[in-house]
Amino acid sequence: MRVEAVEPLEGDLWRVRLSDGTAVELSAPALAASGLAPGARLDAARLADLLDRARADRACRDALRLLSLRAHSRQDLRHRLQRRGHDAAAVEQALALLARQGWLDDADFARQWARRSLARSPVGPERLITGLTRQGVDPDLAREAARSAVAEAAAPLQGGGAGGDAPADARQDAVEDAETLLAWEALQRRLARGFDRGDPRTWRRAFDYLRRRGFSEESAARALRRAGIDPDAAGAAEPFT
Repeated sequence: MRVEAVEPLEGDLWRVRLSDGTAVELSAPALAASGLAPGARLDAARLADLLDRARADRACRDALRLLSLRAHSRQDLRHRLQRRGHDAAAVEQALALLARQGWLDDADFARQWARRSLARSPVGPERLITGLTRQGVDPDLAREAARSAVAEAAAPLQGGGAGGDAPADARQDAVEDAETLLAWEALQRRLARGFDRGDPRTWRRAFDYLRRRGFSEESAARALRRAGIDPDAAGAAEPFT
């Protein structure tokens, strides 16, 4: 087997035509890495390597098209490529290459996704963590991204917070305060749409609303008090504590 021709195609694609009539497409970097040129002879091992390289290169091009539209987690991108018909080995080679080149970074994806979510509406860290882990993000990365995004989103509401040089317990207090402020912001929006502050059932409905949006029980209760609704007041049919 030998290479009959190497022909340019659209963009940075090249077609490698073989003497048996087979033709494979490679991107310019993949072609350069293969070292192929017209007249090159291919034994069985080198032919197999060429075909593997072409499959991985095709998966990589598809992945880059997906990433050009929006960021994806590694797991999400893996599933999408497999649904497009790429075999598992080619997908893993493509993902490894993209990670080495800096195109695929789950920590960065998690931060971006959490920020976008909070830019749309105030939600709690529990919802952010759940959303990220469903997309295949490691739970530790998801928790860190949620913590950071909540603190960042609440900063305009609290006029700053504990800085990076603050003691660990002070930073944790700042995160808790940030969650409460976001819960309060979410509650203000919901109250403006029709909660009756004078109805004791409002207390339970408001609390449940905040919990569904991913806020902790503690932050939800603090947000209610900040909004002037006392969850422990006498007459509440279902106290929150």
